[in-house]
Amino acid sequence: MSKNNFQNKSVDLVFGLILGGIIGTVVSLLYKTEKGKKIKKKLLHYYNDIDVYSRKIIQQAEKESKEIKKKFNESNQSNKQKSFKARKQKITHFSRVFQRLGKPLRK
Repeated sequence: MSKNNFQNKSVDLVFGLILGGIIGTVVSLLYKTEKGKKIKKKLLHYYNDIDVYSRKIIQQAEKESKEIKKKFNESNQSNKQKSFKARKQKITHFSRVFQRLGKPLRK
């Protein structure tokens, strides 16, 4: 094993021990002390507020996306109808032109 690899593993071990100690300390303070229990209740309260707020945002986004989809479909349907009317008007116009010229449209 090379010296660099050994040093990297040592640094990782020390970092893991320090991080584990910090997390263990925070958890023990939250569960064992009276002040920690109050902090835990506040954190749960904030979590619940965020949960309710995010659900409202999601519901609002779903509602707005449904409205946008509905408007898009209505607009698309309207455009199809306009396109159909325009094609029908062109056919009518060309049939009048051909009738005036005396040429049959179909044989």
